[in-house]
Amino acid sequence: MGHKFLAFYKEEKEKGFIRKVPRVEGEKINVGELDELYRRTCQASESEKTLDLAALGYSKLLGSGSVSKAYVVKVASYSEKARMKIEAKGGRIVKLGEF
Repeated sequence: MGHKFLAFYKEEKEKGFIRKVPRVEGEKINVGELDELYRRTCQASESEKTLDLAALGYSKLLGSGSVSKAYVVKVASYSEKARMKIEAKGGRIVKLGEF
C-alpha cells in the first residue's frame, strides 16, 4: 500500500489545477521605460503628461528603473514600488475603472 499522502497527491494531480483568479493578459513595462515610451507616442504640447498604457497594450507597471518626469499613468495593475516612484516625482497612477 504506500503512504496516504502519495495517494492523495496522485488523485489531485489527475484533476489538475484550476486558477480561481484570472490572470491579466498583456505585456509588462518598467517605470524606467516610461520616458522613452512617452517620447515615442505622445505630443510634446500636452500640459499634463498622460500615458495610457492599457491602450498601448501594457497590462502591468513594474518598479524597475527610475522616471524623470511626473506622469499620469493609466494601467490595469501596478506594483507598489512603481506607485511609490511615480508619486515621488509628483505623478499619479489611475487604475482601469477609476477614471
